[in-house]
Amino acid sequence: MNRVLKDGAKVPMFFGQTLIRSLRDQGYSSTTSALCEIIDNSIQWGASNVRVFFRQAGGKGDYNIDVAVLDDGKGMSPNVLKLAMSFGGSLNYEKRTGIGRYGMGMKTAALSMAPSFDVYSWESENDIYRLTLDVDEVGKSRLNMIEMEDPEAVDDLPTEVASILCKPMIWPNRDDQQLVAHTEEEVFEALGNSGTLVYVPDCDRVDARKARTLAERAMKDIGRIYRRFIDNGLKIWVNNKVVESFDPTYWSQNSRHVQIDGLTETKSRLVVAKTVAIERFPGGEKGNLSIRLYELPIEDWSQLPRSVRKNSLRLYDDHNVTILRNDREMFAGVMTEIARRHGDLNWFRVQIDFSGDLDEAMGLSSNKQGVRPKPYVLDEISKAIGNEVGAVRDRIRRFQNTNAAANNRSGVSAAERKANEAEEVQSDRFEVPNPVTEDERAALQIQIRELAASVRREGESEEASIARVEGSTYLTKYTHDPFWPFYHVEYKAARVILTINTAHPFYDRVYKPLSEAAIAATPESEGDEDASAFSGASDVMVGLQLLLFSLARTQSLMGRSDPERTKLFDKMRREWSEAFATQLES
Repeated sequence: MNRVLKDGAKVPMFFGQTLIRSLRDQGYSSTTSALCEIIDNSIQWGASNVRVFFRQAGGKGDYNIDVAVLDDGKGMSPNVLKLAMSFGGSLNYEKRTGIGRYGMGMKTAALSMAPSFDVYSWESENDIYRLTLDVDEVGKSRLNMIEMEDPEAVDDLPTEVASILCKPMIWPNRDDQQLVAHTEEEVFEALGNSGTLVYVPDCDRVDARKARTLAERAMKDIGRIYRRFIDNGLKIWVNNKVVESFDPTYWSQNSRHVQIDGLTETKSRLVVAKTVAIERFPGGEKGNLSIRLYELPIEDWSQLPRSVRKNSLRLYDDHNVTILRNDREMFAGVMTEIARRHGDLNWFRVQIDFSGDLDEAMGLSSNKQGVRPKPYVLDEISKAIGNEVGAVRDRIRRFQNTNAAANNRSGVSAAERKANEAEEVQSDRFEVPNPVTEDERAALQIQIRELAASVRREGESEEASIARVEGSTYLTKYTHDPFWPFYHVEYKAARVILTINTAHPFYDRVYKPLSEAAIAATPESEGDEDASAFSGASDVMVGLQLLLFSLARTQSLMGRSDPERTKLFDKMRREWSEAFATQLES
């Protein structure tokens, strides 16, 4: 640059020496997202099979990672290869019907992982051309305009490249790997009549040190991002293992979740499907946006072990909204403009499809790192499905609050047991019924049966409910009533009945999250990587329930012979509940 200034030479619009280094910092969110740019090119060029490799070499603490992507697409002639390796060079530039568009992805993706990479491409058997892009070599150039070199014809793949295709990777197990070839001599023939191989050696910018971690992440994300292409016959391999498609809406019956044992329901419910006309920009031409809302089978899946819900079904991966452009997923996550975070977010999905003519409206980035829909687009989406989303959330909350609460294993029985044990040493004791006559015993039995019916849990037999009431002084029940306080106290048949109102924000904001944390920390969650994060939650949950039991006990004792005091407690409970709700929701 000093030379240009001193000599008064013509200034190029782009300084290749600095631009290529800057492009290494394009900002891919993960190694997988960078690789997807290369996979996009393979799909764009008609590949039926795409293989991704993570090769690990070196000793512990000093691993070296090489990455490669092989496809059986149409391949490129030398002139096309030279154009494809230039920045902005693309035969699909501004074409909006495919996956690619800008002519930047493959180069910036590879350079985001390593300072140099090679591309091998062939349009016919035994006719391979190679071209290398090296940041350091470009940086040494003193030319104002840096031209691409001509591709080099090669007779065979170098050993370091060929070995990737004929030797098992360090992960997964050898038995789970289907190699391209078994010897280097077989590799050349196995490449087929056409295809492309992108080789990225000595990666210095990947998001994990081990090939296993990189491969596991890639399999998980690639199966979701390209699920429609996989369902339509495309095969993608990671370290010689086929990737299964995964549909976060759980609608496709080709998705991997269908194979999970124990599912009675394997398909979500389509609540509504709408097509909305969206302007490319305010006042501009319109394109169609497809919006679909799905409700997951919470009745069936909520009964599954947490480990199945979390690890197999991936319910808690924050994929509430999924957005696809021309069948390729561009975003999977939470959009608070469509649905704010809440405990019901895991149980419904919103899927949005758009074509390339709405790229501007959807805020597509050139490196495909998600989308940023314009505010007017989000407004139209909310108008289209806002009411339906609200209705689905209400149904989910009602199910969670009226059914799951009564069946949870969050330590409720432990709290009742502790309260019962403590009753033996309380200074002020309840009067225990002592029926003498047959009529008195029958009347007490009727009371117990009525009480057992009112506190009976879903799935609990009548006999088990009666036995539970007979053996306990403290009982918990649930109701869902927007007009009730957050708790209610009754004293019947010498039992303290504490009712938790699941319609009050106390339940959603305090009781339920703590209950779920306690479930996650139970022994059956052993091996769940999140279980340790909830250590101690069960004790805190029991403590909260004992706090409410002691309050219920005190009010029952103090109000048993003073109706006016009972009225005062009722008034206090209502006003306290309203003040509590205001504070929680402000």
